[in-house]
Amino acid sequence: MTFEAPTTFSHPDWLRAIMAQIPGAVAVREPETGFAKLSLALQRRRLPFSYFESWVTPLCPTGLPAVASLHAEGHVAAMLDKMNAPILLRNLPVNHPTTQAILAASSHANVLSTWERAGLNLQVSHADWLSSNFDQKRRKELKRLRARLSEIGMLSVEELGQSSDLEVFTQNFLAIESAGWKGKRGTALRHDPAIATALRNGLAAMHRNGALRFWQFLLDGKPIASLFALIDGKEAALGKIAHDENYAKYSPGVLIIMEATQQLLAEDGLELADSNAIPGHPMIDRIWRNRIPCMDVLVAGQNVPAPLFSTLVLFLGTKNALRSFAKQIFLRVTGRKRSLASSTLTRQLPRKSF
Repeated sequence: MTFEAPTTFSHPDWLRAIMAQIPGAVAVREPETGFAKLSLALQRRRLPFSYFESWVTPLCPTGLPAVASLHAEGHVAAMLDKMNAPILLRNLPVNHPTTQAILAASSHANVLSTWERAGLNLQVSHADWLSSNFDQKRRKELKRLRARLSEIGMLSVEELGQSSDLEVFTQNFLAIESAGWKGKRGTALRHDPAIATALRNGLAAMHRNGALRFWQFLLDGKPIASLFALIDGKEAALGKIAHDENYAKYSPGVLIIMEATQQLLAEDGLELADSNAIPGHPMIDRIWRNRIPCMDVLVAGQNVPAPLFSTLVLFLGTKNALRSFAKQIFLRVTGRKRSLASSTLTRQLPRKSF
């Protein structure tokens, strides 16, 4: 089993930039020669006893380790033995070779939950994707949205180049996001100076590597939508998306996803795009039809006793069940579940899993 490079949001340069600003994680490396072979960011949990969990933040959505080794399973096994405690890895793509190496190297493994998130097969042409993904009515609707937006001002699309000013793109993104509902709730990235700095540094590091894609829509020079993606080898992963809610009736978020999709499909060498979205996302699920199976899995090496591992599995399973029950009650009370289901931007088509 071979691995050419680490993956997107687990890329060492990205992790270094984020971890330098956001406390609470420890970088685990195997062997202890830096990020070259295997590395991941973890945080320690104390209840019901000591174990480790993926360090998931708004800027690090996956617990998939960074791997660059011809013998990944051996490094995973050595890491698990060295940790001497169970590790809860969150948001792993099931079919990714790194995930499979982890499962093969673990003495104990238990899948706690599974779901699917939206992805996109990039090995087709944009014309073929568009015609197979949307019926004629929806294609006309999308064109009409863009045309109507152009009628109220000069609409332009900018894509980040190597000579572009990344700080302008980043500032625009942060400003748009903080002006919307996330800003009102206080969850916008701009509201936390450490996270905003981490984003800037992470984007700069990936831009230097040529591994950053960034798009923005401008209306009469004013930014109204922004989206970035990270590139690693044959894979792309979407980052955050922001759009000006004052133009909601024109669906600028949908339009910039459509623009990014066209650009990613046109880029040579890319095979897969990962939305990194929550399961059942009301927008991206209806645009990107492919599905990436994902899971949370608890693993441990041979030094962890089986009874201790089983106890933690039971604890985490109960915790997840209670959390899911509370979420369902919340959705029923607020009516959000019905509002998500009522979206009719596009019709449902058969899904394809990677």
